[in-house]
Amino acid sequence: MIPQSFGQALGKLIYEKRKALGLTQTQLAEDAFLSPGRVRRISELENGVVANPHPKTIDPLIIFLGIQESEIEECARIARSNPDPDLDSAYREARNLIEAIAHQFEHDNPDTSLAVLDEFLRSKAREWRTLRDRIQTSDADSGQIKDLKTKAKDALANARFDDADEYLANAEAIQQENKALKEVRKLAQLRITRAGVSYLAGNIEQATAQYLSAADFIVPFDEGEAVEMLSDIAWKFYEAGRRSIRFDFDIPIALLTRALQTTYVQENPEHLSKTYFRLSLVYRYVQHGAVGDSKQKWSDITTEYAQKAVEALPKGGHISDAISAKLSLGNALCDRAYILNSPQLAEEAIRTLKDAILDVDDTNAHGELRGHAYNSLGGAAKALDQLKGGDSDQESHDEAIKAFTNAISSAEAVADIEVWGIAHSNLAMLLSKKATLVEEKHIAHFYRLRAIGSFLTATEAYPSIYLPRPYAQCHLGLAGVLYDHATKVEDGTTEVYLHRSLASYELAANILDEESEPDTWAHIQMEIGRIHMFHAQLEGVETQEYDYGKATSHLEDAARVYNQLGSKEMASHCDEALAKFKEYYQSHLKS
Repeated sequence: MIPQSFGQALGKLIYEKRKALGLTQTQLAEDAFLSPGRVRRISELENGVVANPHPKTIDPLIIFLGIQESEIEECARIARSNPDPDLDSAYREARNLIEAIAHQFEHDNPDTSLAVLDEFLRSKAREWRTLRDRIQTSDADSGQIKDLKTKAKDALANARFDDADEYLANAEAIQQENKALKEVRKLAQLRITRAGVSYLAGNIEQATAQYLSAADFIVPFDEGEAVEMLSDIAWKFYEAGRRSIRFDFDIPIALLTRALQTTYVQENPEHLSKTYFRLSLVYRYVQHGAVGDSKQKWSDITTEYAQKAVEALPKGGHISDAISAKLSLGNALCDRAYILNSPQLAEEAIRTLKDAILDVDDTNAHGELRGHAYNSLGGAAKALDQLKGGDSDQESHDEAIKAFTNAISSAEAVADIEVWGIAHSNLAMLLSKKATLVEEKHIAHFYRLRAIGSFLTATEAYPSIYLPRPYAQCHLGLAGVLYDHATKVEDGTTEVYLHRSLASYELAANILDEESEPDTWAHIQMEIGRIHMFHAQLEGVETQEYDYGKATSHLEDAARVYNQLGSKEMASHCDEALAKFKEYYQSHLKS
């Protein structure tokens, strides 16, 4: 029996309480939240969409339904769920702050889902806890002065008075400088704390300026320490950003750019390469979130920094840095190949990535990078396969499958869940395509089932590492192969697979929404419309009118967004499909 999540158990309790009161979801929204617009929250809860909602985020609902603390504890017991320590701690010690943040977020985003609100509050709670811990951190003492004092004592014992005086003078100077640096570090940490508060308040520009000024305090004393401070803060923002649904990468870009401008970085090839490398990673995420012509602009910048990271590598430097830089360049070239429709760039990406894999194999170390390398190689081979026409280049297709299979085994060897999940998702995409290339029905059937299994494996990996965007993309691929399977099975399970496909499309649309991913969202609406058109034409189906309405609504939404994006061809495709379906409905289905 599959265990319930805390969200599912709580949703069931809310559903039972609502039914006992004889209320509709809309009535409950009006009574509990004083707004019928919150009916979506109730629907998400009752359907268990939010796996682990914090009860404090839905206090009005808990209070109105009279849900007791013991009932919430029972839900947690059923799900074997533990509360989020960061959010619990924040509510205990800074309840007014967290509630104000939640209120402001809901005010700025009136149509936000509970899942997005819950994820937002958890991220802010973690930020708050980090800031609190940082404030309580104390500085460590330097051992350099003790060494000089020892030398001075030795010189004095041997009647080297001038040497002793010089040692003591140096110690006194360092002591004075250390005292000043210690105070400056305190000022810098206070400025970082202020920047964190500005960030929590949503003032990105002010937060950026405060982070930069914190480093400026340190630069006159130790430019290397200032660079390390900038890089560490930027990296934390990057890691938070790639695990978020929506994120602004302006802060890490500004901090890394300032670090790049320092003499310390410019004169140190190792740090220069590493800073270029980190900028390439950040800009790649900016590129992934871009639409239209701006995508090529950010791809240009990403590739430039990745290339500079490789060129700046020092001779005899850390091999892991060289491997990472080559992986970044290979990925940037692969992205660029898609954008420019260039098989040549895909081939260049493959050469770069194979070189990185040779580095991993030659050193017989850094096994944690092997999975990343094979994942990237598989992505480049897949790009080459698609750019050359797919079915005409079986060699590239098979090479991609082999690379992703190697990525899976490499990730398993070091228990890397993230790489393991991504590799399964990538392999699933290729298997679903392979199913369309074979003529034998039973073999195609087998490939589709393998693809479905790999996608499901990936969805289990993603939530555990909090990567909502890849999780949504995985469900997007899963929905596609489920629909394809539904149209081809002959064992009476068509409707089962259609419903599963709809569920995955709807989950993906909740994360890749119209605001953050308009092009993808429009594609999802088009595919959902296609499912309803197909379902309406199945023999014995009694929901033709419902399917007709749904198909019309989703295809019109898709056409509207495509028109807004300037994708006239796709908008026309939606309009034509809908017109044909309307004609078919009027002549064959409508009674």
